[in-house]
Amino acid sequence: RTGYPLVDAGMRELWATGWLHDRIRVVVSSFFVKVLQLPWRWGMKYFWDTLLDADLESDALGWQYITGTLPDSREFDRIDNPQFEGYKFDPNGEYVRRWLPELS
Repeated sequence: RTGYPLVDAGMRELWATGWLHDRIRVVVSSFFVKVLQLPWRWGMKYFWDTLLDADLESDALGWQYITGTLPDSREFDRIDNPQFEGYKFDPNGEYVRRWLPELS
């Protein structure tokens, strides 16, 4: 219950299915470390315990890429705005309505 529908929908999908589209993984991960300012290892652990396709090496690199700790990763101050991402990738709100029917 972050107050950001795309993030909340992603977390609900993850819990229900054990899977997330790559784009939603990026948005959720970015929100976790850059907005909530929580350690990336906590997020990786939650993903590890929840994702059906969890892969230690891939997941660790993905989280480090999001946090900007790899030599070729994005800047830490680049935040994937969940509102903008929602407008861009879910313009009609179908994904959010599917996972958060209470917002319909």
